[in-house]
Amino acid sequence: MLATWMHSDDQATRDEAYGVLGAIKQPWAVPMLLDGLKNEHGEARLQPIVSLGHTGDPAVAAKIVPFVNTQGLVFASLEALGGLGNESSLSAIQPMLEHEQPLVRVYAGTAAWRLGHEDLATPVLEPQVEAEDPVVRRNLAEQLAPIDAPAASQLLVRLSADDDRDVCISALRALSGRSGPEVEAALIAATQSSDYQVASAALDALADTGGAGALAAAKARLDDENPYVEVTAAHAVLTLQAEGASAAG
Repeated sequence: MLATWMHSDDQATRDEAYGVLGAIKQPWAVPMLLDGLKNEHGEARLQPIVSLGHTGDPAVAAKIVPFVNTQGLVFASLEALGGLGNESSLSAIQPMLEHEQPLVRVYAGTAAWRLGHEDLATPVLEPQVEAEDPVVRRNLAEQLAPIDAPAASQLLVRLSADDDRDVCISALRALSGRSGPEVEAALIAATQSSDYQVASAALDALADTGGAGALAAAKARLDDENPYVEVTAAHAVLTLQAEGASAAG
């Protein structure tokens, strides 16, 4: 069925097949995706590249490297290479750390970090916390999400206080599940936001993260006038109480 979809004349159908192949993470999906990458042209290669990045097979990185500097495929290629974890990809990623576009530097920096090169990444990424364009700051928060490192958490804490709602929410979601007093303090502060979307995102993250003050912060929004905040707070309280009971047991 997937092979039939891949040979459809409809681009959306072919992309659907590539998406499924990337999601199922089966070894036999990799050669099919490589065939798709070979058979597509131009920006139609985007979904095969994204899906190959999801396979977790470091060997396919070499097939993606040629598209790192190709218009329309730069971001997908850098993100895929970072996720695949093939150290040999660094030679293709490193020149992009000095790209003229800040957004490209964000993707290149996080890709290098995911390959284990925090020393190369942080000097590039830290200035982007203050980037003028909120799109750059939002993408920075999203790209930092899979990086489990104290320095990444610190950047996300700063982004969680951003004046732009979308940047703030992206950072709060990326902080979910992380630990540490700075993370907890940032999430608790955000639960007090007058913006219901920000408060709700913070409560969701707090439910996954926990911490000494998490339950009290969630309870404080239980009687909120905004129903979305009230429901999210109730879910956070139930989750945190269940986790507390489980730990006590």
